[in-house]
Amino acid sequence: MQDLPGLLNQPPPAWLIKGFLPADGLVLLAGPPGAGKSFIVVDAMLCVSHGLPWCGMKVRPGPVIYICAEGGGGVPQRLRAWYQFHGRPITSGRVHVINRPLQLGSEDADDLVTFVQLLGDLGGIAPALIIVDPRSVLGG
Repeated sequence: MQDLPGLLNQPPPAWLIKGFLPADGLVLLAGPPGAGKSFIVVDAMLCVSHGLPWCGMKVRPGPVIYICAEGGGGVPQRLRAWYQFHGRPITSGRVHVINRPLQLGSEDADDLVTFVQLLGDLGGIAPALIIVDPRSVLGG
């Protein structure tokens, strides 16, 4: 627990996407099916991975892990469209994808081991952003 003076003396938050996505935090993007959540996520994560402004907001670049728990679906098409729109070659050097369901909140440790191995494969580089799509991957 923190007292009020301690809370008020905290430094301002650091941002991955200024004013939108904190560098050290947890964000839930929620909405009804078909609302475009995955489009927002793909655009934001690729802007972070390439250091491009997102919706006019400054971005701090860094590696991204994308857990695509529904097995991909339309994600490859969204990724191709993003790269085509931005006129960039398709590269995966800063985006690492787990393209299958993971149950990180289950009692079975296999999926957690897979996730930890991916973190190890990054060669000691901490991801700037980890996206879990959809949240059911956490066991909820």
